[in-house]
Amino acid sequence: MALSDAVQQIVGMNVVGRVFCSCRAHGIREPARIAYYTRAVELAVVAELTPRADPSAALGLVLTEQLVLLEAALAAAAAGRQRVPDRSVNPARASAESAPADPGAAHVAPEAASALPPVHSGTVDAKSMEEKLQAARKPLRKLLREDCVTLGLVTPERAEALVCGLAGRTRETAELDIVAELRNNLHGQVRSYIRKHKGGPWPSPKSQEELRLDIVGTATVHSLLMLARQTLRERSRWESEQSGGALSSLLGGKLLLGLTRRN
Repeated sequence: MALSDAVQQIVGMNVVGRVFCSCRAHGIREPARIAYYTRAVELAVVAELTPRADPSAALGLVLTEQLVLLEAALAAAAAGRQRVPDRSVNPARASAESAPADPGAAHVAPEAASALPPVHSGTVDAKSMEEKLQAARKPLRKLLREDCVTLGLVTPERAEALVCGLAGRTRETAELDIVAELRNNLHGQVRSYIRKHKGGPWPSPKSQEELRLDIVGTATVHSLLMLARQTLRERSRWESEQSGGALSSLLGGKLLLGLTRRN
């Protein structure tokens, strides 16, 4: 029984983006190679989903398993540890090093599926690899759910969505996308604050540009959080100087109004 067109379209949309990120993380930028791996993963996922009663429900797990296998193959190839297989003996075990060099090879028919081991032959290894990836991503999940939410860089709902998007990805690959989003959020907050307070603690164009460059220069979630805390301290100090006291600044003057209010 073949997959419906709707399910195949969903598979294609999910595979394209995830494989592209994995390839870019491993320094692969040739469109032909990226298309080759994309087609191989898509064929493997479709083959695994076809006999299932509810393919949509199993898509996440199957795609994660295939992406874990792809990540392992690309990492091994980059380290020079992966041996080119003998296709005449076992065509289902082709390695990442055997990707076609010419663009036309990206459109190979079912043979492209041989770029990855079948799901059945690598289930145990895939689970083991995913466990290692989960352990490596644990600190990142904690930062997203706690520090990023506390500092207002993301909402709790968005933090959970980002955590769910970590599945099947290395921390380094996932962090690239997350840091880009957090940088935009922090920069947006700073711009809004500067407009509202006529510069605030960064009154000159030079200081504003330096802050912008500092934000752009952050490469990890941890470094971006440190910068966010620094900007918050600068804001608090400036507000304290303007209002005459940190307590008044933090409470927006409500405490003083409450004490002087007459019945």
